[in-house]
Order: sequence, then structure tokens, then C-alpha cells
Amino acid sequence: MKFTEAVNMQVRQITGKDVSKEDTTLLKYISLDVETHIKNFINYSCVPNGLSYVWVNLTTARYIEVKLSSNAWQDNELNVPKSIRLGDTTVELTGDDVKTRLMGAIEALRREDDMKCYRRLKW
Repeated sequence: MKFTEAVNMQVRQITGKDVSKEDTTLLKYISLDVETHIKNFINYSCVPNGLSYVWVNLTTARYIEVKLSSNAWQDNELNVPKSIRLGDTTVELTGDDVKTRLMGAIEALRREDDMKCYRRLKW
């Protein structure tokens, strides 16, 4: 599965919305920013295959944050589930309103602890 397809699938599962064609440039920018963040954190020149899902998750979280902060999505347009499955883990999203559940989903996607396994020291 291609990177953009994976991000679009996650956005659709979490919000019920697709990444629009107009947002392709925005998604590329966010993806490059997340890639740089991961590479700087682990001190690698490229993102290892084992962290590709972290790259997708962080890109998805930032994309949703941008769309929410710009008020591009109305609450009544979103179809936010009560729980999200990330790999073999299921995250229950609590809250009665859509924004609260979306913030819970963003927090679940922003787990960066797995990057610590790949971290190298700079000398």
C-alpha cells in the first residue's frame, strides 16, 4: 500500500472524510515535516521500514489537526467512531462530542515511543 493511500485510509476511518485532491500539497508538506522529525529523532538519513507506520500515524494526526484548526470540517460532516483499532490494539474514544473523540484519536496516533528503539547517538 502506498503512503498516501495508508494516510487516506486512516483519515477515512477516523473522520469519515477522504483526503481531497486539493489537500495533496498539504499532505506532502506534512509528510516531509514528519519524515524530518523522525530522522532527526533517531539520527538516521532515512526512515527505517519498521517505523513506516509511525510516519503514517503522525502524518494522519497532523493532517486532522490542521483540518480541525482551520475549521475546514464541520462537526456534523464527521463520522467519528467510538473506538479505533491500531494494529492489534483497540483504542476506545471517550467523549460525547466529535471534537473530544477526535482529540483522543489524535493522541492515540501520536505515540512516538516506538522511535526510541531505533535511536542512535550523535558523536
